[in-house]
Amino acid sequence: MPGMDMGASGNPAALVLAEITLFWGVTLLHMIRLLFVTRLSLANQVEDIAHMAMGTGMTVMVFPGVPMGVMRASAVVFALLAAVFFTHAGYGRGGHRCQSAAIGAGQAAMAYMFAAPAHPPTWLPPSVAGVLAVCALVHGRQLIGARNRASVTGASRMLLTLPHAGTLMTTAAMAWMIAAA
Repeated sequence: MPGMDMGASGNPAALVLAEITLFWGVTLLHMIRLLFVTRLSLANQVEDIAHMAMGTGMTVMVFPGVPMGVMRASAVVFALLAAVFFTHAGYGRGGHRCQSAAIGAGQAAMAYMFAAPAHPPTWLPPSVAGVLAVCALVHGRQLIGARNRASVTGASRMLLTLPHAGTLMTTAAMAWMIAAA
């Protein structure tokens, strides 16, 4: 991709395979949570769908040979998703506002990464990476909360906590990819 080296070009095959495995794994974890939503009353379907979309998008982004048209269309889709989550954050309550804002920021970062501007202003990549680092903290808080709730409710600890851990890792990877570009 012009501007950012998010895909396989220039990266060792082992790194690309590790990225694809992480991102596709996160996608599958959130998909499994959606399939077992009746057993997980604490799962948030909208958040799972958003994280599933981000995992799929990151998989596409680092997969070798994806056409530029797919990349540009994905940028538009993620920009629209970001607008939806930022709007939801504006009307939400308490922790849901913070989580929706973090998801919106992640979706906006996805749009930025897919658009891959050739010459972004020098302040933009570190700013996006910084916002993603803050989002990683929000996701870390979500992971701790999910872990605590799992012991109280008796819900399946793996299905409740593992997707949050994957989302935390994906967000940190996105921050690293932008900062390193």
